Amino acid sequence: MISWSSKRKFFIGGLILLGVGILVIIPAFFLLYEKPTCFDGKKNQNETGVDCGGSCVAICQSDFLKPIVDWSRAFKVSEGAYSALAYLVNPNPSAGVERFEYKFTLYDEKNVVIAERYGFSSLPPGKPVPIFEGNILTGEREPVRSVFEIVSVLVWHKIDSGTPNLKITSHEFSGGDNPRLKALVENKSSVPLVNFEVTALLYDSNDNALAVSRTVVDFLAPNALKTIYFTWRLPMPAEVVRIEIKPKLYPGIQY
Repeated sequence: MISWSSKRKFFIGGLILLGVGILVIIPAFFLLYEKPTCFDGKKNQNETGVDCGGSCVAICQSDFLKPIVDWSRAFKVSEGAYSALAYLVNPNPSAGVERFEYKFTLYDEKNVVIAERYGFSSLPPGKPVPIFEGNILTGEREPVRSVFEIVSVLVWHKIDSGTPNLKITSHEFSGGDNPRLKALVENKSSVPLVNFEVTALLYDSNDNALAVSRTVVDFLAPNALKTIYFTWRLPMPAEVVRIEIKPKLYPGIQY
């Protein structure tokens, strides 16, 4: 039978062990415990995949619709030089890709590769995006087909805010041997926009693209207007009946 003094020793020893546990084990737990994040390589929190979905900004690969390449074409600029444009549509209204790599491949009438061009672009949410590459040299060969490919993994992110409020308020086209398009762009945002692209697409009566061109606006102050120009070295092959002018701005990027 255990004596009362022995019981007291066990009781005191238990209290000491409990105190050690409180003073050592619990602080050690909080010291070593790693709070779940969207960058820990584990599926936790309310994520629907590893570090994606739920409250994470990154969207899981299975939770978005793939971008659609509506069309891709090469446009003659001068002898032996072409521009290429792909009309890319992002069907996701609240998801975008900040940066991805792409490739244009131009083929001749024998389906032989004439030229390849790699580049990088962003993909704003819920909007068509013209991807433009200029001055592609082809020598004496003429491209009859252009293929556009996305060659990097698309990392999708939730986009809660809209793109900067940029408007094309007017435009004026003049044809002839050296066609020119003049447009007025207005920054309706409260922040300045720096080094952003604006692409012009000209269409015929069948809504086929006749020509494309791109310019870069170096700076546009808040609530300011600026005149921009697009030029071509060759006459238009048909009458221009529709003009599309599209700025490319991505939410969250400081322009």
